[in-house]
Amino acid sequence: MSMSAECRINVLEYLRAVIGLSVFMALGWLYLLSLTGMLSLQSTNNPFVPLVLAVVLTVVVHEGTHAVVAKILGAKKIKAGIFKYGAYVAVEDPLPRDKWVIVALAPLIISPITLLIAYLSGGIFRDTLIQASIINFVGSSGDIVLVLFSLTTSRDTLIRDEGAAIVYRGKCPDMRRARKIRALAPAGLALFLMLTIVLPILMFAAQFSLQRVDRAKEILQDKGTMTVDLFGLVEARASLVDTPSGKVISYTAEPKPLYFALALLVSLIAGYIGWLAENRRVRGQK
Repeated sequence: MSMSAECRINVLEYLRAVIGLSVFMALGWLYLLSLTGMLSLQSTNNPFVPLVLAVVLTVVVHEGTHAVVAKILGAKKIKAGIFKYGAYVAVEDPLPRDKWVIVALAPLIISPITLLIAYLSGGIFRDTLIQASIINFVGSSGDIVLVLFSLTTSRDTLIRDEGAAIVYRGKCPDMRRARKIRALAPAGLALFLMLTIVLPILMFAAQFSLQRVDRAKEILQDKGTMTVDLFGLVEARASLVDTPSGKVISYTAEPKPLYFALALLVSLIAGYIGWLAENRRVRGQK
């Protein structure tokens, strides 16, 4: 193998795939937060303050972790910068593939650490750390996409990280993987639409059908609560709630596990269709 051969991958060329992957990562991390009871925020009076603090904290710690780990693994020339979509740390000294993968994935450890500290904290500090854990985890999607490419090279391939692009010296990545990676874009879009458009519509329909149930008021007066299941996908609930002005009806709706399974299935189908379309596009260029 000739170690003089070089090739470059620009992460911006796969920006849609990065965004698609970030949707899946966001859903997974939010689900983890719901299991730990940390999905709700405490500083509701001014929610933008912990959000701004979380963004600043995440950028500094995330990029700082890249730099520190790179230094530990032998890199000497490291510089930070800003490009159109955020900040970056460039490691100008080429590193062997396995060492570079460690540098790229190192910031992932930040999210569980901040979540643990948040669990032991309270108030605005807790909310800042929770949001930082989300931003850091989702923000690692670009690093993961580049790692997926890099793992198709040989271990003795040297990798130079320029921030927004990666330069390989040795064996170039298998670009057939690019077709699968690009399929993350339609898959992520489908999942995003299922969660932000389709789900609210179904929740509204479930609540609306709840209000039209025969003898709804009588059932509520008798049992205090009433539920409606919409095709096993969404469950709406009406409850009598005591207020200073008397009893009022409170309506809530939430997705059931079957809906999340359906959303993932739709996203996988969209990703598969995207992969087929990418294969057809590549064959058409030959």
